[in-house]
Amino acid sequence: MNSDNEKRNQESPEREMAEWLPTQRDNLFVSSDGGACLDPLGLTSMGEKRSSIGRWQLYAGGFLQAADRLVHGCRGMPYEDALIYPILNLYRHHLELELKYLVRYCKGGERFRDWLTKTHSLMELWNCMTQIYPRFGTWTSAESTEGCHRLLSEFDQHDRNSQSSRYPEDKHGKQTLLALETVDLQILKLGVHKISHYLSAVVEQLAEDRDWEEEVNSW
Repeated sequence: MNSDNEKRNQESPEREMAEWLPTQRDNLFVSSDGGACLDPLGLTSMGEKRSSIGRWQLYAGGFLQAADRLVHGCRGMPYEDALIYPILNLYRHHLELELKYLVRYCKGGERFRDWLTKTHSLMELWNCMTQIYPRFGTWTSAESTEGCHRLLSEFDQHDRNSQSSRYPEDKHGKQTLLALETVDLQILKLGVHKISHYLSAVVEQLAEDRDWEEEVNSW
């Protein structure tokens, strides 16, 4: 009996190591019936090239949802503070994708495709959108538009190029996010959702303007 216990005890570390460390039999991307679908809108027929319709919104929505879940799961414990970095990055990337989609969707936005791949500043993206779509804020008050501008500018000041939330130092070796001490996650979440709602409304207005233009041109 003792020999059997000793054998199991000796095998235990080996089994644990086998579970902790990669092996040549392991894979990361495996299809399954219950797996996450990369075409959740179901717009692609079997065997066809995946449809691009709705992809920008899916990506943007996914990053927003992921950040919300992290915020919801935080209970204010000190060991959770490290989650601020992925939370900031997820929220920021959501806003960047929303703004880039707006620029691409605007009339004449296709000429900015190359520029968009190199630009990450939220304010540069906002300014581009306002220049090529001057009617962007006609659906709401000037106060709401200025509020959205101010919130985007605030985020941009702390993470201008989407690097500060991803790396502890910039390319010059200077520590990032030094201007922040603590961040109220619920207020951050609320502000990001307000910006997101504003940008979504601009998309809707832009769609209406395009539909109206097409109708007028058909007369």
